[in-house]
Amino acid sequence: MNIALITAGLDEDYQIALWKALARASEDRNISLVAFPALAVFETTLQTVKTEFLKKRLQLGRFHGIIFVTSSLIPYVSFDEMDDIIKAVPGIPVLSLGQPLKDFHNIIFDNKQGMKGLAEHLLKKHHPRKLFLKLSKRTKKNMN
Repeated sequence: MNIALITAGLDEDYQIALWKALARASEDRNISLVAFPALAVFETTLQTVKTEFLKKRLQLGRFHGIIFVTSSLIPYVSFDEMDDIIKAVPGIPVLSLGQPLKDFHNIIFDNKQGMKGLAEHLLKKHHPRKLFLKLSKRTKKNMN
């Protein structure tokens, strides 16, 4: 069985840890996990060419499932582009990690507790006079 993992890259601690955990779980289940680091695929002015490249790789790979690490992909790939890629391989189960993809399985991380812990740590241990929190437009919209 072949599973495609589409992520922004494999260079940050979070993505490396995710890759290692998925790779271990895949080995235990005799699953081939193939990573497509999207920074290499999508960071270009020739976006359409790169999207077509990825669609062809997925079609040729005879994948049985696709995992999108949407939390890392959002700065590089729009939801419409992800939908276009998914349509190129109909009938294959899709899982999104981080952001919801309509009509597919989603694992969403609610890090409210983590943010609360961070704020408590900063206030109790470091006693800052000012704090700055930068939120994305999507996060601000979801908070309402």
